[in-house]
Amino acid sequence: MIVEVIKLHFNTPLHIGRGAIELDKTSSIYHSDALKSALYAVGLSYYQEWETMPDSFFNSFHISSLFPFCEEELFMPKPYYGIRFDFAKTTEEKQAKKAKKISFISATMFRQWMEQRDKPLAVEEAQVSPGGSYLFSHPSKTKAFLHAEVQQRVQVPSEGEDGESRPFYFDRLYFERDAGLFFLVHFHNEMIRQQVLHALAILGELGIGTDRTVGNGLFSFDTKVHISPFEFPDSSQGNFRLNLGLYLPKREEVSLINLDESYWQLNKRGGYIGGSSHEKFMSLRKDCIYFFAEGSVFKTDHALKGRYTNLRPEFNDVELHPVYRCGQPLFITI
Repeated sequence: MIVEVIKLHFNTPLHIGRGAIELDKTSSIYHSDALKSALYAVGLSYYQEWETMPDSFFNSFHISSLFPFCEEELFMPKPYYGIRFDFAKTTEEKQAKKAKKISFISATMFRQWMEQRDKPLAVEEAQVSPGGSYLFSHPSKTKAFLHAEVQQRVQVPSEGEDGESRPFYFDRLYFERDAGLFFLVHFHNEMIRQQVLHALAILGELGIGTDRTVGNGLFSFDTKVHISPFEFPDSSQGNFRLNLGLYLPKREEVSLINLDESYWQLNKRGGYIGGSSHEKFMSLRKDCIYFFAEGSVFKTDHALKGRYTNLRPEFNDVELHPVYRCGQPLFITI
């Protein structure tokens, strides 16, 4: 399977919602279902077959969620099971505390763990970023490459509405130079690859995340510089599957997974329906659904694929468009 890594460089600040009404905090992961839906929405105007045959889009490539990168360091989500750390010159009590703080692991260290899963990863304290969330491959590469800044704003009632102005706080991510978010992707054919890259370039001009209409979340990428091949060690004999994006299993796949020996976390996805040209749909919410979060580890001897679904709510109006969410991420065998 040919997998590519695509790096996105952000030209403006970014806020990624965390699934709750808490604008004062931002996530550092942009989930795969949101990215795939955004690509679908902006590409519909150019590729009509996506609308008439959604399978031609959703089933033709698989992606991971967007994770942070710093220069050549690509950070993978820490698996929910199997990975252990051995911090040099650290007491046993502090070992667990340091390991718990780590959320992302350098792809280099991730490969080392996959090649020798029976051994703990040897880690120097200087490899861990300030704050403890990111594990770099070497102490010389460790640095702070993104930071969040809280901005105070005021919500003013619309004309004709009663009420007073209400202050609130809005958190945004800022990336250092040569840092941003990346995702992994496997295309089934060259045609869909060219179509998706075209849609991705358009999406960069529109933005992702919250407050796109005021210039947040704008990004760029150069197809000659910021796209490169990505390889995992051969682990085809493993009997665990790890998802790198949000996973929504098919009904028949559930019976293929030994859930008693699997490790996961659920992520509830919902929110308002975006992109509607009809004002009456602007405040309408899509149906909520639960996905398996990135880094879940499933005990199974079978390949897992997942499915996409339509979260269009029960609404007696033919004008309402489908609301697709995709739970077909990239999987790796460990």
